[in-house]
Amino acid sequence: MLILLSGQNPAHVQKFASHRSCPGPRARTPQRCAARREEKSRSSGGKLPQVDLALQQLLGLGRTPNQDEVSEILSVELGKWKENPRHATVILSSLARLRLPHTAKQVLTSMLAKSVEANVFHYSAAISACEKGGQWQLALGLLSSMLDMRVIPNEISYSSAISACEKGEQWQRALELLGSMPDMRLMLNEISYSAAISACEKGGQWQLALGLLSSMPDMRVIPNEFSYNAAISACEKGGQWQLALGLLSSMPAASVIPDEISYSAAISACEKGGQWQLALELLSSMPDMRLMLNEISYSAAISACEKGGQWQLALELLSSMPDMRVIPNEISYNAAISACSKSGQWHQALALLSKIPAAGATAWGSVLLSMAMSGNRELQASTMESLRLQWLESASRIARYPSGENYSFGGFRVLLESDGLFAVFKPAGITTEKLVARLSQALLSEGHPGDITGSSRLDVETSGVLPLVFGPESSAVGRWLTVQFAARQVAKEYICLCAGQILGPKGTKGEIDNPLQVLKTGGAGTSMLKSVWSASGKVARTQYEVLEVFQQPLPALVNEGDAIMMLLVRPLTGRTHQIRSHLAGIGRPIVGDGDYGGLQAPWCRRVLLHCWRLSLMDLNCRRFQPEAPFPTDLLETLQYLGYNPIDAMGLLARFGVGGGGATPLQADLKRVTESNVIEVPKDVLTMVVEATRLGEEERKEIMMHLRECLAEPQGKRWRRMYAGLVLAEELLKFGAPELLVETSEGRHFDLVQRLSLLEKFECTSDMRVQNMVRTKASALRAEAVPRLETAAESSEPTGKSASSSRSPTTTNCGSSTTSTSASSSGFSYNSRPEPKAQMILNGIVSVGHCEDTDSDSDTDANAPKKAVAYRTEKKHDPPPPAKAAGRVESAPQKPAEFDLLGM
Repeated sequence: MLILLSGQNPAHVQKFASHRSCPGPRARTPQRCAARREEKSRSSGGKLPQVDLALQQLLGLGRTPNQDEVSEILSVELGKWKENPRHATVILSSLARLRLPHTAKQVLTSMLAKSVEANVFHYSAAISACEKGGQWQLALGLLSSMLDMRVIPNEISYSSAISACEKGEQWQRALELLGSMPDMRLMLNEISYSAAISACEKGGQWQLALGLLSSMPDMRVIPNEFSYNAAISACEKGGQWQLALGLLSSMPAASVIPDEISYSAAISACEKGGQWQLALELLSSMPDMRLMLNEISYSAAISACEKGGQWQLALELLSSMPDMRVIPNEISYNAAISACSKSGQWHQALALLSKIPAAGATAWGSVLLSMAMSGNRELQASTMESLRLQWLESASRIARYPSGENYSFGGFRVLLESDGLFAVFKPAGITTEKLVARLSQALLSEGHPGDITGSSRLDVETSGVLPLVFGPESSAVGRWLTVQFAARQVAKEYICLCAGQILGPKGTKGEIDNPLQVLKTGGAGTSMLKSVWSASGKVARTQYEVLEVFQQPLPALVNEGDAIMMLLVRPLTGRTHQIRSHLAGIGRPIVGDGDYGGLQAPWCRRVLLHCWRLSLMDLNCRRFQPEAPFPTDLLETLQYLGYNPIDAMGLLARFGVGGGGATPLQADLKRVTESNVIEVPKDVLTMVVEATRLGEEERKEIMMHLRECLAEPQGKRWRRMYAGLVLAEELLKFGAPELLVETSEGRHFDLVQRLSLLEKFECTSDMRVQNMVRTKASALRAEAVPRLETAAESSEPTGKSASSSRSPTTTNCGSSTTSTSASSSGFSYNSRPEPKAQMILNGIVSVGHCEDTDSDSDTDANAPKKAVAYRTEKKHDPPPPAKAAGRVESAPQKPAEFDLLGM
């Protein structure tokens, strides 16, 4: 049955099937008898006292000692080892248990240098050390050297080497070793087979894994639970849930009893296949099989419910875990939180977050995303601000490398730096992990802590902006970065070249929104992953815009009418290989992307995908927007296509990047807030105010700059903060009406909340500055509240501004939406939220604009205030009839107070 399921036997498996009989017994030699006696003695005894000292001295050398140090320590012991080889076996076995492969290899080398006989047990122990230490190259080197030293490997030697290849994701080498065992007159056993099947599982080769499993009876090897579990796990990672269930059901017939690992892998397979009903059936059947339910099986079942949109069932499973004596872990909670968040049940998700002792940033990001998708953008903004302030206050120190922009660090160009955060230019051809490791080593070499982490990554062949954090992922900056990525608050833009039928003329826009599922395939590292279009996959959205079309005849283009297009791409979600899979799915794969059917040509040396801009907020609420210019290979390709590199740099300048400098509006904003003067020139203020009438993008840029000014955490930059207050006053008095409407609805940021916080501004070094800022903020708040209320009451129910009335003509392109409107420079922003209920943030009204901006909770005045709470609507006696009819606030549907952060 397994052969039919896995298709035809591959070449690797056919080689095993050709050996239909077991190899004959080997001749009994004195050396083999001595080896058997030593194995029996080794298994019956413990560590010898006389080797304890030598072992401790070897451990003191560290993980990578040199040969001279090891030889010096063993100089006395080697003479004893000649008489009793068991001493060497104890040392090498201990080194294997402690995962010290380099030390074990040096011990073997010292033995051979002093003519101490190294037998099969010594070599097997050293190979085992390599396997446990993740050194598959060393393991294969030792195995091949055994024959040179006239030491015949045994089954343990080969099984350890195969396991080393499995852990090193070298499935081809693992199969080669397994196939060579019969030639060495070695008995294939369930251990070597299970290790080879597991290697195929890690390599994404589920067909080979099933083929190996089916060939075991032919080799007179009875599959055990480890063999089946590895094969089921291979099917799970390959997205083959039907085959995984078939293997699970066939185990009793093969006299193999499934265990907890078998069921957990099958449940995970159902989860990835979107089969939440089957996942629950398997989970419920485990007690009948006398199997202990554990956190792995529960988490997989909860995740299956999350994918199926069954948030109620996910919560029921989570609540039932303690009854089954299973303690929910972070994975279980995160799966349930994700299930609630994706179904819009952010209240339930928040309740779960309060039960986690230290809720992770990813879980918080999931809840924040749910708030935004449910239309509660004001709540999302206030909660994010509370998290930011909490993490900022808890940060004992924020590291910063003492340099400016555009310098080299660890051999990589730094594009931009902020407190605890920096961005480097990642070249093509290096993995994100290797780049981070090199930067960490560079920090250590300069005497600084070497913790550098990131919340995102770029594929090995993708170049461009890579944001990183000085410090661990659990640091304040690390959590702030993670929560922004999880809440989809980070904007990224890519430039790529793709080939296929023309999507449209320059300026054509479109969006692709097909779900994606990640499967394991062949290859090494991230190349073994492939993202495919699947209804059971995760939500994925990608926007694109045609920047240029190259229609000149090119030999590499296959079909008539094909062209190469340069696209500006904005991924709105962050799935693995999202841009590559989405463009390939609409028949326009990226040039050079062979994994997804991309055009291959001599003038294209890699996947032509470049991340050139990223935008997020640092922990001090300042905009962090690094930009990476075109790399040389991309410019050379454009030049080959007939595109002037100077025009390419001009194209980036059109979007505000490169040598073009700041836009006129950005220059005016800096003149207002960066001049270190209290009396801001009126003409400059007028130019900024008039820009609010130009369009929505200009208003966004102005309000984003104003938000950063009013969020200055340090008193030494009080002049910038005060200039921001002056600018806010001018915008309230003379700005475009659309700006007041957008601000009243919380579209940019909560101005009233910021002003309320500044009323408590502290500058102990200069009380005059403190009083001046507080007075200005108080007066401005008193003026802002009625103006914003009036704007909110006069706005239309639809909430559309004049600048958003343009509606481009759209046509369908497969599963994508194509627009032929004019191109837009800048990032895509979410639609304007509808006004919601008032909230209280740390005792201050955060959303909603009324006369009273102090906390109006019914709790005792001396009781600790909650971080964020709903506010009950105040009752006026009597309420003004005119205002009561036009209020934009709505009474909260939940209890009067709802604690979000549990502070």
